[in-house]
Amino acid sequence: MTGSSPPARQCTLPSCEREATDTAHDGALCEYHTQSVDDDSALSRGLEEGAERQASDSDPIGRTREAFEAAVEWFHGQLDREIADHTENGEHPARPTTARAYFREDRGWTSETVAEKRLGWAPPNDGALLDHLMHEGFGREAILGTGLFTENLHPLWQGRYVFPYFDEKDQAIYAISRSTGREGGGRAGYDGHPMDGMSGKYAKPAHTKEYAHIDEPIYGLDTIRDGEPVIITEGIADAITAHERGYACLSPVTTEFKHRDREALAAALEERDVSHVYVVQDAEAPTSDVTEDGRLAVEQFGPGVRGAATTAGYLAEEGLNAYLGELPRPGGEKVDLDNYLQEWADTLAPVFASAKPADEHPAYDSEKTALDAAQASTRPSNE
Repeated sequence: MTGSSPPARQCTLPSCEREATDTAHDGALCEYHTQSVDDDSALSRGLEEGAERQASDSDPIGRTREAFEAAVEWFHGQLDREIADHTENGEHPARPTTARAYFREDRGWTSETVAEKRLGWAPPNDGALLDHLMHEGFGREAILGTGLFTENLHPLWQGRYVFPYFDEKDQAIYAISRSTGREGGGRAGYDGHPMDGMSGKYAKPAHTKEYAHIDEPIYGLDTIRDGEPVIITEGIADAITAHERGYACLSPVTTEFKHRDREALAAALEERDVSHVYVVQDAEAPTSDVTEDGRLAVEQFGPGVRGAATTAGYLAEEGLNAYLGELPRPGGEKVDLDNYLQEWADTLAPVFASAKPADEHPAYDSEKTALDAAQASTRPSNE
């Protein structure tokens, strides 16, 4: 009806039914919670109250893990919040209007997967997550320990999709976030949400800061089953789609594992008596370039396959049955594991059948493998 007022927007805190003070933007707080964040004394009181409860717990790392679990549950609770930037009045109206719609429709994952993986949304709000953790009784040390905030207690992630990592007890112990665009946050000059200040497509918690009490694990370790084969793939979305199809799957969330993660990877696979490891990275077209002396240089294998060869070579040296599996490129375009399972096939049986042992694949570099092994033996364990 002409001249009618827009519906009131609710406070972003899940437990609060008050009307938000800013009805034009998603992620807004009500007057009560806005005051608690803007008023330094109120914020201090909240942190002190949380500190009183934290002081009774002599395990700061354990308390941080509880806070991280609470944060992941809160992100998951934001799945159906409208993303105002993705409506007709926002900068990106063609994008899904909720995080649930992104995971279900854009990514193609089932409702069961969204729930099981506790996928979430970090709303564009400076104080909502902090306020929630304070009300849950967490103090400053535990909140900062999650790595989800700056030292000034501003949230790192605003306007981002959230992907948690789990341990064998199904506790959320880490997470990464993804921009709503393909490059990075809008506030950082990229194509993501205008409140997102992170420069990369994917962003991690500040786990390297002195105040953080979390470590970056290997994604998917919770899916390994005793004596069963395991897939290693490139991206977190690739791994989630593989999990949905019933495969145990790990991911470095890049082209290959860091040196410090390889020993942990091999140990985890050996501990569970994994029968075979199939490293299946993105299939990319060969690339070419002109060298400084004017010669044409053709790169037959992309960074994904080269990284796969390095990982498989290392695991083979550690005594594991490691193979490189290559995805077909039916249209000549880049194909990743997510594309393949969503669009081309429901099974990886043909990929496994054609997989080659690491040292038989043309991308395998024995000299690089030996050099990496020698460097790893002299490198500090934290690298």
